[in-house]
Amino acid sequence: MTGQVSFKTWAGIFVIALGVLLTITYFNLYNQDVPEALGTRSFWPVTNAFLAAYLLFTICFLLRGRSYFSSLLFLGRISYSLYLVQATVLPLVLPHLDHVLLSTVVGLGTTVLVSYFTFTFIEKPFIHIGRKIARKSSVSVPQ
Repeated sequence: MTGQVSFKTWAGIFVIALGVLLTITYFNLYNQDVPEALGTRSFWPVTNAFLAAYLLFTICFLLRGRSYFSSLLFLGRISYSLYLVQATVLPLVLPHLDHVLLSTVVGLGTTVLVSYFTFTFIEKPFIHIGRKIARKSSVSVPQ
């Protein structure tokens, strides 16, 4: 085997994962609408968000051999910073904006901007320091 996953195996894993996802969200959220500050935590919105993410992952997986737009590569580079920063930036920005389109643009723009600076001035320097330390030290494993 060369590390490639056959379509049959991939399709089986996809169907099983989808079944697990639907089962978990159904038993945890069906008929349990709980109003939250940023939306309702109920079965359909959560399931649709998971399905959209799963669909996006699948499309990216199928297109993994192709070249991508530089903007997508940029977002990929800062993705960990995006993940960390969005939980702080969005609750600070969104409550102050009433218009949906405006709050989306400002929220995404602010998140990407703060993530870029976090990536550039925090993440990259510490990655560099970590690589230096890894090159200097040779860890010996006890027998």
